[in-house]
Amino acid sequence: MFDARALLSTAAVAQLPLHLISLRREVRVVGQLAEAGDDALTVALPSGHGLEAMDQISASFSQGGYTHSFLAHVVDIDGDCAWITAPSRVVSADQRLVPRAKVTVPVEVELLGIHPECRPALVDLTVIGMQVTVSRPAGLALYERIPVVLDFEAHRIELVAELRREKGSALGFFFPEAVKRGRLQPPPALAALVERLKKG
Repeated sequence: MFDARALLSTAAVAQLPLHLISLRREVRVVGQLAEAGDDALTVALPSGHGLEAMDQISASFSQGGYTHSFLAHVVDIDGDCAWITAPSRVVSADQRLVPRAKVTVPVEVELLGIHPECRPALVDLTVIGMQVTVSRPAGLALYERIPVVLDFEAHRIELVAELRREKGSALGFFFPEAVKRGRLQPPPALAALVERLKKG
């Protein structure tokens, strides 16, 4: 179990990206954790963020192979700066403990919005993410979210994927929809595909 205060202080010093989802209005935004106080967190937001004071939010960030999530409320907003309640508890999931399924059968992957000549190929898949190789740079920014489609045996799975890692031609993506309120809750179709791949 991580100490919430120490964890958030470390994340603020590193100015890590903080993903915020308003549970009331389904507004999604990526901010930057700027300061962690005893009672409130200061978050820098992009312009046109859409958050409002009193919104209840689900927040998450990644650090050291873990995804950390917590619930909070927006206390106040001034332009592109927000103050949210500091959580007493943070739920953490070790990404490395989620089994990876190597792709041993044909699965077509589409990364919508990138150049078609990138020719993405699925390398492995988990219920929280995937690794893909491309034949040319995809032109994506780290933490950028794009729609993806997985086609397998007449099944079509549509997801949102967030780029978390880029090393040469290998891209590592995280599926934000698979973690809800700090709990692992992957879409049933995705979980079924991972199980199918494990069987070969």
